[in-house]
Amino acid sequence: MNDVSPGKLTLLIGAAVTFVFSWFPWYSISGFGSDFSRNAWQSGTFPMATWAPVLAIVVGFVVAGQAFRFVDLPERIWEFTLDQVVLILSVFALLVTISYLIVDKGGASIGFGLILCFLGTIAMVAGFFMDTAGVGVNPNAANANPGFQQSGRQPGAPQGGQYPPAQTPPAQTPPAQTPPAQTPPAQTPPAPAPPTPPPGQEPPGQPGPGTF
Repeated sequence: MNDVSPGKLTLLIGAAVTFVFSWFPWYSISGFGSDFSRNAWQSGTFPMATWAPVLAIVVGFVVAGQAFRFVDLPERIWEFTLDQVVLILSVFALLVTISYLIVDKGGASIGFGLILCFLGTIAMVAGFFMDTAGVGVNPNAANANPGFQQSGRQPGAPQGGQYPPAQTPPAQTPPAQTPPAQTPPAQTPPAPAPPTPPPGQEPPGQPGPGTF
């Protein structure tokens, strides 16, 4: 299944715009009846300006691989996760275009190619944060976009950091304890009766008749 969220789609469009319009004039000079222009791949701007479209190609490939899954991408590149790589390269491409917008151009004017590349790199950075924030993703969808790996958001999880309160399991009632059986008190056996003497014989210790 394709996993193209609005954030990923914005990032892919921005990368494509950056690459395509890097071939159009970044600077132009009009004079002496002729126009002179330079794009990101020509002498005067190469190789520093070329970093913007090159990084756009790399970022577009990584994001397209995540979205369309036509290639098995590693979880990490060196010590960086894929989402960290996408963010770093997108920001660097944006800084390259900004630097060529503010640098001293020596009388040359800014071409429309540089302006559109600048907008494309902005879309790349914005698309990353849109996808990380889950913009336009239905959390209840079966195939909801999990976003970039570092976002930590699981499919179907509520957005905005709001989660349903944890339910406390019902307290378990301890089983009733049966009181121990009471042992009846020990009974003292009755004292044995003294033996009865045979008839005509006095019991021992009793004086006979006529005895003093």
